[in-house]
Amino acid sequence: MSKETYYMSKETLCVKRLSIQVLAVEILSIGLKQSYSRADVEDLVKHLKPVDNNSILEHSPWKEAYFAVRAILPLLIALVFLVVVVLRKVLFFLLFF
Repeated sequence: MSKETYYMSKETLCVKRLSIQVLAVEILSIGLKQSYSRADVEDLVKHLKPVDNNSILEHSPWKEAYFAVRAILPLLIALVFLVVVVLRKVLFFLLFF
């Protein structure tokens, strides 16, 4: 067989990787659904503290930015750690510190 029969484009590989990630999330959700009953989840929700509607974060678009930074920053730190420590590559923006 020729090499062309085994060739996959980058887009195909990307879609396959994404579908594997989606399947992993689905399996996780099924496992959690089997582990916790509806009553357990409702009991957890009862113990949550109410939202403070007087907070400035509740009345401004900064709330979205706050949560975006809170979600992305740990991923960015983990990525820099992997590149610098595990792969031992030099990041140019870290040379100034």
